[in-house]
Amino acid sequence: MSEFKREHRYIVLKTSDVASALNSEQQRTLEHLCSLVEMKRRERGKDSAPALVVEHDWPEYEPTWQAIAARVAGRSTPGPLDSGGLPANDGATGGAQ
Repeated sequence: MSEFKREHRYIVLKTSDVASALNSEQQRTLEHLCSLVEMKRRERGKDSAPALVVEHDWPEYEPTWQAIAARVAGRSTPGPLDSGGLPANDGATGGAQ
């Protein structure tokens, strides 16, 4: 199994940030671009991509990464993470050293 690594795979914009950063025309343009991406996704046979966002300053952030790392490693419960956010080597899980 390949080593777990955190990846930047999504573009996430907080609605309140969009509202404060963009004017009405820009917001409509952004919505249009998002619709185009969603339409192309459907054309490729993919479903919508709803997601759960856990902000980095929330207490659930690191435990969420631990749970994902555990799932990728085939463990049912998350183990500790090293300083880089990768599964720590606990001697049994084969995590990062």
